[in-house]
Amino acid sequence: MTNNRSYHPSVIPAHASIHDPESIPKFFSIFNREMTDTPNHPEDDEIDLLDLLLTIAENIKILVIGPLLAGLVALVGVWFLPATYESSFTLNAQKTLIVDGVETKLIQPQQISAIAVAKPTLDAAAQVLTAAKQPDLAQRLLAGAATSSVPRNTQHVLVTLQAPTAQAAHDMAQALLSATLQASRPQGEELARLTQDLQKDQAALDNARTLEARLDQAIRQGKSSNEELAKNYVSLLPAISEQTKRVHLQRVRLAGLDESDIVSKPTVPSAPSKPRKTLVVLISILATGFALLLWVFVRKAFQGAAINPESTAKIARIRQALGLKARA
Repeated sequence: MTNNRSYHPSVIPAHASIHDPESIPKFFSIFNREMTDTPNHPEDDEIDLLDLLLTIAENIKILVIGPLLAGLVALVGVWFLPATYESSFTLNAQKTLIVDGVETKLIQPQQISAIAVAKPTLDAAAQVLTAAKQPDLAQRLLAGAATSSVPRNTQHVLVTLQAPTAQAAHDMAQALLSATLQASRPQGEELARLTQDLQKDQAALDNARTLEARLDQAIRQGKSSNEELAKNYVSLLPAISEQTKRVHLQRVRLAGLDESDIVSKPTVPSAPSKPRKTLVVLISILATGFALLLWVFVRKAFQGAAINPESTAKIARIRQALGLKARA
């Protein structure tokens, strides 16, 4: 093995020179003494891979059986945890109106997301469940079993229901879907107001279009000054466009969401969403295996250190710092 030990210049006398015959014996004498007094054992300062493998081999039973037992205990424990099933539905929750190239957002996903979990909507769905002789599901729904979100980079609304059985989750989701579609439409006083406004705006639009047709006919027949008729005709067009927009806006608000806006309907889940038994068991096995492996190496290190007096003193100080009794 190559010796890479370096020597400080002060070890060799300053007056020594290999060209001086008298200095050569002194030089080799000092060199041999350094080599004899300080043996070179680099393996003492390195972790021997064979020692690690030997430690693992000596404790292979506990390293294998321990994690398997932990996984078995975790499996038994998670087996008795109540299962949770999820059923969800997705709505296309954006309505836009384009008039003369101008886009107006009438209904936005955030609005429908809030409506889906609003108290009036949940109350309506709970009434449906109660009428279907499922009062326990109605109570669960009102207790917060529904969540609503807007998936990133989409115009959809995802509503998820959780229940102890697959069929219960489906029934809750179906009831909430119907209630959400209904809640997206105006109710009560708002419905009456929008209906009345729509009738007025529709009548005004019909009158404007009738006037537009008369002006167009008069211009074609040349009954009066074409310049005056043209001015009146041109000034009437923006009013018709704006009135058309108002009518469409109110119609969309009155219609709300319908069956055509359903992207995906509630389904009966085939497996519970939690607890994730496989994941729990794997985490238990890996965590226990790592902890046992660490314990084996630490114990081996303490056993080896007990032979060294200097290490023994350090171990005693560690035990004292941790409040443990020193070994006799």
